[in-house]
Amino acid sequence: LGSLSPAGSQFGMVDVFFNYNRQNITAESRPVLNQNANIIRNSGGKFQVVVIEGYCDIRGTEEYNLALGQRRADSTKNYLVGLGVSPSKVQAVSKGETEQFAFGTSEYDYQQNRRAHFVPAY
Repeated sequence: LGSLSPAGSQFGMVDVFFNYNRQNITAESRPVLNQNANIIRNSGGKFQVVVIEGYCDIRGTEEYNLALGQRRADSTKNYLVGLGVSPSKVQAVSKGETEQFAFGTSEYDYQQNRRAHFVPAY
């Protein structure tokens, strides 16, 4: 399931996680994304847009991980738009492996880095 994201947590938005080498939205992520969609749809003027940052673990080349991070951000955005979020309220950006949430090399650390992270922009 998701964990609170430092940037979006002030609004209640929660990160979602991905399986290794995948960008599909998992069954565990759907309730979290439903909640995030409600927050974005009901945000009023609290923020202009939410940037969805797609992240990867350190395995794979930098180029591959930038592309995978973009696919993860895009699939998250598309899911939110499918729930009625205006496409103009969400922007998908890849961060690849550039910023790590967990710095170890255990499977748990890798899992923590395979995420879509929500950052409200003002």
